Amino acid sequence: MLVLSFLLIIWLGAALFRNNISRDVLDSFSTKSTHPVRGILAIMIVLHHFSTLFADEFPWLEQASFWGVPVCTLFFFFSGYGLTASYLCKGKEYLENFLSKRMKKLVVPIFIVVAIHMVLLALTGQFEINSLLSGLLHGSPVLPHLWFVCALIVFYLIFYVSMRFVPPFWRGISLIFFCTIIYVVIIKLLDWETYWSLSIHGFVYGMLVATQDKKVSLLFDKYPILLLVCFTVFTLFVNAYCLLGNTGILRLLAWGTLYYWMLPIVVYGLTRLHPIPSSKLLTHLGKISLEIYLVHVSVMLFMHPLISGALLFFIVTISFTFVCAHVLRILGRTVSYNS
Repeated sequence: MLVLSFLLIIWLGAALFRNNISRDVLDSFSTKSTHPVRGILAIMIVLHHFSTLFADEFPWLEQASFWGVPVCTLFFFFSGYGLTASYLCKGKEYLENFLSKRMKKLVVPIFIVVAIHMVLLALTGQFEINSLLSGLLHGSPVLPHLWFVCALIVFYLIFYVSMRFVPPFWRGISLIFFCTIIYVVIIKLLDWETYWSLSIHGFVYGMLVATQDKKVSLLFDKYPILLLVCFTVFTLFVNAYCLLGNTGILRLLAWGTLYYWMLPIVVYGLTRLHPIPSSKLLTHLGKISLEIYLVHVSVMLFMHPLISGALLFFIVTISFTFVCAHVLRILGRTVSYNS
């Protein structure tokens, strides 16, 4: 996590010394301004799975093995913030056709990826119905990394039901918070992997920030130096504490506070203060970040036996992942619009 911490501190420093911070920039936390961030996060999650699935071949990606939960927390944060901000702006009108519009963007690509993955399993002689059913019962929906999108669908449904049928607004927020606790308890009772629940708080976190948008952004406007110093000191403390080999509850609390709770709000504030310069590549990767997430593990698993050499495997897999994600986005939108 040293790499991630170092990059964030640099970003904070750039925000402090920027000369042309304007009110328009500070008040902007739109889909457009977050696309470059989403693009970077998509790359990070791909690198994370390289480091965990093929650790022996990519020892230089060891740092990326810790990126999974913080990155997913940020994705949940963006989703919770976006839904809530849109609802506060448009009111009940936002919920009209919510399921058909929003859910299709998630469900259709999932079905396409799962269908293609199962066909490839069958063609390579790896298709086992008992194994797939067992995986579903134990929280592994065909591909383990699909848990994220499945959890996102669950919280989209919770958001829709709460906002539509449980007025007023704050009562709906309270219900979503309660449902989040129930969700975590159910995951524990089912004994599913911890990744199902470790980052889900980001969704509610994003919702709460959206409700206090002006106040939170004002903090970054008024006290940027104080925030930089506090975050930098705490980041250095946590990383030093972990590097010294300390274990126990204090390490877990410090790590969790920094990367599960401070990280989302810092990224939010930095996007307000000093948005990442937009480029065609990062913006496009941000737009197809969901599709990148959906296809990259399948590409890795099927490419690995076909390509010898870690570097060549890495380059080909990254390139083919981006191509497949682009095609999936086009295909998913076509199916959604015609259904």
